[in-house]
Amino acid sequence: MRRGSALAIASVVLFVTAGAFVRLARPAPPRVRAGLTKGAPKDVTPAWFGHWIWSAAIEGDEMVTRITPSDLVTKVGPTGWPGCPPGIVCTRHGVRSLVFGEDGTFLYAAHPWTSSDFQQRGSWIDGAVQVDSSFSCAHPRWRAPPTPLTPVHAERRGARLWVAIGHDEDAPLPFAPRPTGRWWVFRRVSRSRFAALFPRLCQPEPSASCHWLCFAPLP
Repeated sequence: MRRGSALAIASVVLFVTAGAFVRLARPAPPRVRAGLTKGAPKDVTPAWFGHWIWSAAIEGDEMVTRITPSDLVTKVGPTGWPGCPPGIVCTRHGVRSLVFGEDGTFLYAAHPWTSSDFQQRGSWIDGAVQVDSSFSCAHPRWRAPPTPLTPVHAERRGARLWVAIGHDEDAPLPFAPRPTGRWWVFRRVSRSRFAALFPRLCQPEPSASCHWLCFAPLP
């Protein structure tokens, strides 16, 4: 079983996979047009709009990780999810979250299974994203440089959004501009459900205060 590597942050595990490989029956529906533009007419609902929570990780034709709603339930270690450190809030596989707002707002967040947050905030237009702020409420000293406008390959397949992933799934922005054979599959949720699955506890440090977006409403 493949396991995600850790970000270069002491004592932080970003991704844990578990469970057996499962054969995925994946048809090849028509590709989604990438031209999903900021300021689209209100009577049009582009396929990427909305709040998204991951539901599977795919490699080739194999589902390497399936994330069910029960896997997103937080439990405090050492009881609860296997391997969760004492006193730490954990989910089974962590949470990956996306927002493609109708106003052009973009958000991507990686919550490792130990529930820290690593957030990318910015904008999106025409199938590309730009990151202006990269920060963590749980680890205020963590920062990543802004990302210029970067193409993202995503396909709407039924009710799911399939997003192509690059070789480094723990990169601040892990998405790929073209299919790579690796996908994260996201399901659309309500804004309130999204917020409930988005821990962002501010943990200030002597040398770093929390980013102001830690206290602002989520998009």
